[in-house]
Amino acid sequence: MKLFSIFPFFIYSFFLNIASSEHKNVHVKEIIIHGITQGTTYSIKYLANDSIVHSNQIDSILQVIDSSLSLYKPYSIISRFNSSIKCLSVDAHLSNVITAANIISESSNGLFDITCKPISELWGFGTLKKSVLQKPDSTSIQNILRFVGYKNVVLNKCRLCKSNLNIKLDCDGIAQGYTVDVIAEFLVSNQISNFIVEVGGEIRTSGKNIHNVYWSVGIEDPSYAFQDNFLVKHKVQLVNAAITTSGNYRKFKQYGNEYFSHIINPQTGYPVNNGIVSVSVIANNATMADGWDNAFMLMGVNNAISKADSLHQIGLYILYLDNSGNLMDTCNNLFKNSLH
Repeated sequence: MKLFSIFPFFIYSFFLNIASSEHKNVHVKEIIIHGITQGTTYSIKYLANDSIVHSNQIDSILQVIDSSLSLYKPYSIISRFNSSIKCLSVDAHLSNVITAANIISESSNGLFDITCKPISELWGFGTLKKSVLQKPDSTSIQNILRFVGYKNVVLNKCRLCKSNLNIKLDCDGIAQGYTVDVIAEFLVSNQISNFIVEVGGEIRTSGKNIHNVYWSVGIEDPSYAFQDNFLVKHKVQLVNAAITTSGNYRKFKQYGNEYFSHIINPQTGYPVNNGIVSVSVIANNATMADGWDNAFMLMGVNNAISKADSLHQIGLYILYLDNSGNLMDTCNNLFKNSLH
């Protein structure tokens, strides 16, 4: 796979406030919380008469999630499961993520698979700080694929078991979306109905912004990405929905003159190479959007659009290169209806 010489599409983590009228309640304030988490940043905006949710509360939530899902913390539940021989009791966070991941795995015929960690590490990705000097050969790939397959992990209530000690989980393809949802539900539990939550570019909204219109996010035109003053290619208006993005441009490995994406097909063991630069998904929650954006990356343009149309309330935007190397984009009707 060649490394494209363009900076591909992504959703900006800032929020566009496109306004017509202010909230009638003049006492309503826009409260902003931001910080660092999961190797990236997070940002929260919500409307209230006064500060209800504080940064220390959000940081506490994020610490608990990290203690469950972080591959970089040896004491986390997922790390302990990966080191275990057979079974381990898990908490609600890991249980929820695995349940959601299995739904996507079943519906995508296994294209989304959280047991991909061994094959990702073989290609030089993941948490192992080792230098891979040459791309894996077919024999190595086939040997590792024996330990990849979401059906090899079984969750029974709070007990998680694997069929082989070499099976390891990596939930990074869905964890940030799940984190967004946990924070969003915490805001709702505190009677906050107008908010936008973003973690690492994954976003969920509820209600309207300070200008009394639905929250919008900007999609950058990749042709202008290296300039100081970016141009917005599209604006997406979210009505109590989430949007996430996945791309093959930020994480890659070079072997000789070849470049390989970190997004690996769990069925073949090889990185994706189908011309898709990135996809963005609109869904009711960020967990589903985050998981599906990975699966859509592997499907190819036509199959991804068809699959999105067959799912309930899923919008899909794809940026891809055609056979001549031209940057193109397409989307299904649900996503198109969100553009403005």
